[in-house]
Formats: sequence, structure tokens, C-alpha cells
Amino acid sequence: MAKKISNDKNSLEQLLIRGKDNLAQNKAKAVQFLLVFVVVLLAIWAIRAKMNGSDSALTAADRARATATEPKDLVAVAENFVGETAAALYADAGEAYLNVGTTEIARKKANSRAAENDPEAAALDPSVNFGEAVKAFDAAFGLGSAELKARAAFGAGSAQEALASVAADDAAVAAAVEAAKAQYAKVAEACASSPYCAVAAERLAALDRAVAVDYLKAAAKKFRELPTPPEKAESILTGDGELTPGETTNVGEFDLNADEAPAEEAPAEAAPAEEAPAEAAPSEEAPAEATPAEEAPAEAAPAEEAPAE
Repeated sequence: MAKKISNDKNSLEQLLIRGKDNLAQNKAKAVQFLLVFVVVLLAIWAIRAKMNGSDSALTAADRARATATEPKDLVAVAENFVGETAAALYADAGEAYLNVGTTEIARKKANSRAAENDPEAAALDPSVNFGEAVKAFDAAFGLGSAELKARAAFGAGSAQEALASVAADDAAVAAAVEAAKAQYAKVAEACASSPYCAVAAERLAALDRAVAVDYLKAAAKKFRELPTPPEKAESILTGDGELTPGETTNVGEFDLNADEAPAEEAPAEAAPAEEAPAEAAPSEEAPAEATPAEEAPAEAAPAEEAPAE
């Protein structure tokens, strides 16, 4: 019995020794496995953090596009971002400036055709918004990808061409045309596969023609010479926008419920009809007008006295 217990004890000790040896042998592998596990966790966390950060940036940019009321609002938001997001916001701002300037041209032309002057419309200067559009497109060109660079270059060319149509003189028109041509040429250089390339090539070929430059000079001259209609006439309304009761109409007070008085006065209005026989009186005097015919025998009396002579 004692021998059996001794053998079991030896077996247990040997098992523990073998387990200890195995643990010592696998310790390095266990540490390596733990390190790999930690690295994987950190990589997953970094990737998710980056994705969440990109989503946040895109969400903020989309929110700015949805809530912006003026192009400068987009520029202010773009200044808080970098890279592609900032470039896209700058490009959006440039297109917004370009649209506002085009609208101002139409509004000023409409004011010049009006009968009365709108001082606010008459004072519009579309060249200011076109200039801001060029700045925004240049900022987008410096930050964006190849596709965004092509979009920004085309937008800047359009803004320069719009500037030429409202330039102060012929020299300014020529300068703006050359700047537009340079921007259109940059589209293909930035991204040859961009859909803007074909349109930019068409605009570049058009501006190379002298007739196009002459047209822009004539358009700018016509815009500069838009007539200014006269100032608005004073309104007949009072200062608070309401007519003073009775001042211009001189209508006295009356009672809408007083229906009996007009009914009693109705016979009096019919009096002219009773006077009609009086107007027919001259027809009764007609015999009196025929008296000269009755006196005709008296005039023939000298003819009876002829034998006496």
C-alpha cells in the first residue's frame, strides 16, 4: 500500500513538473499572442475612430451647406476644415458667389427698365461677388483632389468671364478674358478625365475668337451705361401706411341701417316727370305764331282803292 501511495505521489509531482516545463516553454508564445491581440484591438479602435471622425466632418459640412444663407457662410465653415472637405466647401462657396453675381446683373437690368428707381438695385456691383468667387475657387484648387481641382479651375474661368461682362473699361475686359483662358486651360492639366474638360475646351476656343472679346466689350459697355430711372414719387399714404379716413374722399358719416329716409324721398325724385306737360306748352301757342297769315287780307286793301284813283 505504501509503495502505491509513493508511486501516485511521484506521478503527481512528475505531472506538475511537466506542466511547469510546458508553461516555461510556451511562455514566450503566450506573450507574443497577447501582444498580437492588443495590437489588433488598437488597430480596430484607430480605424473606427478615423471613420467616425470623417463622418463627423462630412456631417458638419453638409449641415453648413443646408443652413448657409450667404456664400460667405460657406467660406467661414471651410476655414475650419482641411483637405477634400475644405476644398469642396470652397468650391460650393465659389459657385454660390457666381450665382449671386449673375442674379445681381439681371436685377440691375430690370431696375433700369422700371418706371421708378430702386436705389438698392441701382447700387448693385456684381463684380464684387465675381471677384469673391475667383478667390474661393482658387482656395479649392489648392486643397482638393485632381477632380476638385478641375472643378475649381472651371469655376474660376467662369467667374473671370463673368467679370469681363461687367468690367469698367475695355482694358479690364481684355485682362479678364486672358485670366479666364488661363483658368480653362488648367482644367485638363488638373484632371484629363474630368467632365469639365470638354466644356472648358469649348469656352477656351470661343474666347480665342476676336468676335467673342468684342461681344464682351459691348456687353460691359451696355451694362455700364444702364439708365437710372427717376426716384419713386411720394406716396399718398400717411406715414403709417394707412389713409386718413375722410381726408381725401370727403365722405361724411352715414348709417347703413337708415333705410326709411331714402324710401320717403323717392317721390321727390320723380317730380321732373310731372313737369313734362309744362314743357309741351309751346305746342299750344302754335296758332299764335300763325297770326301773320290772318293779316294777309289787310295788306291787300290798297288793291281795292285803285278805281278811285
